[in-house]
Amino acid sequence: MPKIALSAGHHSLTGGNRTEIELVGPITKALAKHCRDQGFDVRVVTPEDGMGIFRGGLRQVAQTVVDWAHEGWNADVFLEVHAEDNGRGDAGRGCFTIFPDAGSDTDAIVRDTLGPMISHALRNATDIPLRGTGVLSERKTHVFQDLHARLGVFEVTSKLRVHCRRMIVEVGAYSSPKDLRIMQQENFADQAGQAICGALSEFFGQPEPDLRWYRVLVEVARTREGPGTQFRDALQGEARLHRDDVFAVDEVVIGELISGNPQWAHRADQLGFVSMTLLEEDA
Repeated sequence: MPKIALSAGHHSLTGGNRTEIELVGPITKALAKHCRDQGFDVRVVTPEDGMGIFRGGLRQVAQTVVDWAHEGWNADVFLEVHAEDNGRGDAGRGCFTIFPDAGSDTDAIVRDTLGPMISHALRNATDIPLRGTGVLSERKTHVFQDLHARLGVFEVTSKLRVHCRRMIVEVGAYSSPKDLRIMQQENFADQAGQAICGALSEFFGQPEPDLRWYRVLVEVARTREGPGTQFRDALQGEARLHRDDVFAVDEVVIGELISGNPQWAHRADQLGFVSMTLLEEDA
């Protein structure tokens, strides 16, 4: 049974405004209901299934999902519902899904599969058009480009990235009069919740991805504080390959593969150079 963690964007003590809060609460509540009707195991961080206010900031919202994982409830999806104010009027219309892509924390599955599925489902159900291709890189957001910071929801939950698909869904732009009129219609929240749930159901109804396990020898070259000081670590462990593009050693994600068998190499912001030598492939 897929585990779905939800949050109503800015139903917390930081950010957002009254218009967004009024829009995304009912959508989150409807999404939670439809997901439960489909048999998903759903938890909503914000009280009253998204209608209430969480007594903490955005980072504390995300930390709640991390805390649930520590307690043994590991979300397969963490989805936060938002509506956008981009100040561009009807020129800035559209729905889209934001995916994490900071350094080794890149969710290619949300970028290439689940994110487009959700955005297209919203467009088809509500007549709010896609913004661009329907997905947006975290690196292209105002927070990353102008404020030179990560989105808190992704930074805090980065330790969950092996197993949890994380995303922000912008259901439309309330700074667009055309989008706002649609979002304020009586049945919009239910339509949007049902559309997002339908995309999740389709995604989890697909065949399980091909997970391959290897025993590997890993060597890591990193730079300590100070000019030019390096050291090498060597350890032996299991590497989990998910669709050949993300690997982890002892459940610690290193990053994306850039070459194939029998050796892998990767450059990551946190680690420097990583080489992995295949010892054997597990059955």
